Amino acid sequence: MQNKAFCESERYQGQQNRADRVGALPILLELERKVVKRFKKLGIPMFSVYVMRSRAEQAELFARKKTKAKPGESPHQYGLAFDIIHGVKGYELTDRQWLLVKHIVFETAQSLGVKLRWGGDWDGDGNIYDNQLFDPAHFEIANWREIGTKR
Repeated sequence: MQNKAFCESERYQGQQNRADRVGALPILLELERKVVKRFKKLGIPMFSVYVMRSRAEQAELFARKKTKAKPGESPHQYGLAFDIIHGVKGYELTDRQWLLVKHIVFETAQSLGVKLRWGGDWDGDGNIYDNQLFDPAHFEIANWREIGTKR
């Protein structure tokens, strides 16, 4: 996972601006920034591929079967989730590597008092949500549905 040289590259710096963050919950953005900074300190190039997602983007991903969440059913539409991937390997991490990602994200979230759910805890049998796919890059505010309806 480590790639210290890539962490210093122009390409990595460009990846940091890929996700739309406008309108996201401030504590989620603080968490995301701290997580990326912590990974970089370890020499692991991670970046958020999604934070905010429009209704149209959600509909497109749903149509392409990249998500089972229809428009209005995703915490990304309310700025209450982020998907983080490796700068070189993308989503292609081993189960053990994803568990490391989970550990670092959850430890950082705990330091900020943020409760999360992880998309890697969803299985094909529908645990956590009946309509979700296994998605280890995905981290969402635990009670996003409650918060999202008030935003």
